[in-house]
Amino acid sequence: MMSFLKILRPVNLLIVALTQILLVFGILGSAFANANVTNLLDWKNGILFILCTTIVAGSGNLINDIYDFKTDLVNKPEKTFIPELISVKLAWIYYIILVFTGAVISFYIALITDHLKWLWLYPFSVLMLFFYSYKIKALPVLGNLVVSSFIAGVFLIILFTERNALSELRELNEVQANNLEFWILCFCGFAFLTNMARELSKDIQDLNGDRLSGFKTLPIIIGVSQSKIILTLYNALFILGMTLILFFRLPSNRVILGLFIVLFLWGLIVSQKTITAVSKFDFERLSRIYKIGMLIGLMTLYLVTNPW
Repeated sequence: MMSFLKILRPVNLLIVALTQILLVFGILGSAFANANVTNLLDWKNGILFILCTTIVAGSGNLINDIYDFKTDLVNKPEKTFIPELISVKLAWIYYIILVFTGAVISFYIALITDHLKWLWLYPFSVLMLFFYSYKIKALPVLGNLVVSSFIAGVFLIILFTERNALSELRELNEVQANNLEFWILCFCGFAFLTNMARELSKDIQDLNGDRLSGFKTLPIIIGVSQSKIILTLYNALFILGMTLILFFRLPSNRVILGLFIVLFLWGLIVSQKTITAVSKFDFERLSRIYKIGMLIGLMTLYLVTNPW
């Protein structure tokens, strides 16, 4: 039974859920409550919304494994669940159950909040992740763009959903509302850029299996050396962004300032690891370092928007 949980990549789902929990209840929720602003995602709607997002992400991971299990048997046999532990037929049934469950939840949220006109966002997300696994993943750059856009969307969908409450908050306290949007959008960009780099490092790591499957990922087309240069450019953009933030919006709180410095140093470490990476293990480790950076960034976002 654990295979049915592990195939959904629970650690990644936990990061998605934690991100939205902090945004909905810890950052925006507390700001709205303090200003006595009524928001759409109260405790019940917020939990259902986050559950629905997590189901979309989990079903996306599952459909990816369904289409990629032959490639995964080459790239990461120790982490492959299909077809040895879960049959292809059973995996499809599992996928349909997840998608149907998410559809029911999204319809309920849209109905009780009187936002049925935005119900199309759920099937759009599911279909995009389906076509990513079916075709887009094998294409250079575009596949990484789709996944990274969805990672950024974890932030953006919350801002979009709470746009009316944010407008009301802006009328009461324009500085606070602008500050919230600024930092959330900053870390949305950070998540997008970090995930673009992480996906590229995974493409380099999975080079052999992807080539056997006929994929046309960037490392296959331009080679590992050129792909490492692009990775280094991603890292340089991040370091530049952190430098601009530290220069123009230097946090006064020492703990928050310390976290920004940690993120800056993390960017330097990632750059050094990218330059020296050679083996599959090196790029696997690099992928884990990018994930650690996302967690540090999430902690920093919470603290910078909730100073004590």
